[in-house]
Amino acid sequence: MIRLNFERRLKLYDGPFRFAPGIEIDLAPGYSVGLQYLKIHTARGWVTLAGDVTSFYENVQRHRPFVAAVDISQMLRSYDKVRATVPSLDYLIPGHDPLVMDAYPAARDDLTGIVAQLDLPPLRSIPDRSAR
Repeated sequence: MIRLNFERRLKLYDGPFRFAPGIEIDLAPGYSVGLQYLKIHTARGWVTLAGDVTSFYENVQRHRPFVAAVDISQMLRSYDKVRATVPSLDYLIPGHDPLVMDAYPAARDDLTGIVAQLDLPPLRSIPDRSAR
């Protein structure tokens, strides 16, 4: 990153940014400082790739913080922020939940359990078990 900065090729974003039509990022700190999530427009509509903003569906559903965080209050606000970007949990992809591989079709038969095709609807809806 230092090299890119000196080459004037590094761009830092401190808030929402639209890279191109259908590709947007925004800040959602808590787990770490400066953490971002990605929204991508697909054939089925907007999908939010939450990454480490929320590791598991349960984090967002039950407002349960992940075990490691730099700021729990920011983390909980970020859960609400990414949840508000989608009409249902079928459009939210957490960073590490094995339910993603179970719910979404594989990109190819030989990639079952390895690569999920997120631009298609899930094979079965993600149940919303929100305690709130």
